[in-house]
Formats: sequence, structure tokens, C-alpha cells
Amino acid sequence: MCLFDCAPSLCLNSSLTISLVLIYYMHNDTLSTTTGTKKVLVVRVTDKEGKAPAEDASFLSDKFFGTNGDTMTMTSQFDACSFGEFLVTTDYGNAAIEAKMAAPGVLEIDINIKLKDATQAQVRSACLNAIKNKLGVNMPWQFDHVVLVVEDCYPNGTSCGFAAYAYVNHWLSLFIEDNYIFPAVQMVRYFCMYYVCI
Repeated sequence: MCLFDCAPSLCLNSSLTISLVLIYYMHNDTLSTTTGTKKVLVVRVTDKEGKAPAEDASFLSDKFFGTNGDTMTMTSQFDACSFGEFLVTTDYGNAAIEAKMAAPGVLEIDINIKLKDATQAQVRSACLNAIKNKLGVNMPWQFDHVVLVVEDCYPNGTSCGFAAYAYVNHWLSLFIEDNYIFPAVQMVRYFCMYYVCI
């Protein structure tokens, strides 16, 4: 059974024995467009105690976007699986925003709370506030997807048996530890943002 601190959820077990929590949040009762070019922002989060993903922004950029030569990424697989109809980009069309990236498509932020003491709702709120303070814009701004990557999940009123979670038909998701390195987990997360996975 999956327990979450804000909405009903569904757990899926993959062959990687990773549980993915999907939170259903229907926005305007319509599904998002599933073709075209999508602007994706990955956010590497550091908490008040300095807890952050082990890998740096350059590594995250490569794993999501293939910026350093990785050929098995979310970007490459969506391009291949959609026959070029679903493209992911880090070109935001705004030089001031792009200049604040630590690596292409990856923003680094510090949050003023401790992951070990916070609920997932508090983590999300702290992250969105930190992004707004750093970029000077409200989320989602012009991003189609915002991906938070945190060091770990701590059970503060939240079950932590998941690799990631995403809202259906919403722009926000969160990855725990290094689970973002698996393109299949990245793609299931996006698939379930566009289609009701029941």
C-alpha cells in the first residue's frame, strides 16, 4: 500500500524493483499535448544540512539530455519512441534564465529546510520558492516540465518506497536519490503525466 501526504496514489513495481508513486492531479480536465517540443528544467536540490544528489549538475544534464554524450536518455528515448514527434529541449529562449543554469537544463538550488525533517509537501514548497527566488519567475513559467532531484526521502508522514513521483497532467515531478539515471523510470513518469495509468 502506498501512503502519501497530499493525494491518492498508485504504486507500480518495475523489473528494477523500483516503486513509482503517481499522484493523480487532473488540470482543467484535459490531457496535455503529447507531441511537439517540450522545455524541461531539472533542479538539483541541496537542503539546509548540505544533503544533495551525489552527482553534479553536469552529470544530471547528461543523464536527462545527453549533453555530454550519453545516448540512452529521456531525451533520446522520447525522440526515438515518438519518431521525432516528442522532443525535449533545454533551449528556453531566454538568455538570462539560461545563464543561471549550472549545466544545460539543470538549475542548482538550496532549500532552507532539512529533508529528514520535512514532508514531501514541505520539500516541494521549499523547492518552488527557491526556484522562484533564483530565477525571478513563478513556476512553471514557460517550462513544460520541472523535475526536482533530491538526495533521499525520509519518512515524515510519507511512505518512502518510491523512486519518483509525478502528477498526471501536471508540470512537476520529483526523483529520489539516483533513480533518474534509468530512462525507463523517466519515461514512465512522463507517460503517466499524459495518460491515466490505471
